Amino acid sequence: MKRFFEQYLKRVDFDISRHGQAVAEASISSSKAGFPNFEPQEQYLIELEKRIQCAAHDTRNNHLVLLEDENEILSGLLWLEFLTYPIGFDGDHKLEPWPELLGLYGAQIRNTWVSERYRGRGIASTLKRDAEAIASSQKAHFLYTRCAKSNTGIISLNRKLGYHIIDEDGDYFRMRKLLINGM
Repeated sequence: MKRFFEQYLKRVDFDISRHGQAVAEASISSSKAGFPNFEPQEQYLIELEKRIQCAAHDTRNNHLVLLEDENEILSGLLWLEFLTYPIGFDGDHKLEPWPELLGLYGAQIRNTWVSERYRGRGIASTLKRDAEAIASSQKAHFLYTRCAKSNTGIISLNRKLGYHIIDEDGDYFRMRKLLINGM
């Protein structure tokens, strides 16, 4: 798996003029993985554009790992957002506190995406491990992600990598992996 990754894909720096639209399309594609009939509303697209702009300019609190193939086509994406946990870490959704995390620094995986052409080759696993390494290097206490209950592939991968379901939010599971022991 790793050999394929190293041979055919390369990590590249995020350039909003070059990658902005591709990141937006990847984000929408990720939503469709859990909800095949998902069609983004205008407000969703406006918020997504704001987040991409923020990620481009606020590299202290956002980290994007982009993978391109030999044709410089976006082939994989990992988007981490760092912040100190307030009430309801994923501020867009149900605000429910996890008291043991209040005031702790963590990372939210906003998006993990691999193009259909490269799925099944361990790339999502590699990206998730990259997330853990990046979060650990930033001294984050935990990684958090939210995924559709219907996206059994990513739920299975997350569990395999040590994430635990900590909450349900309608059609989604909230999952977390602790990075610093003793919590």
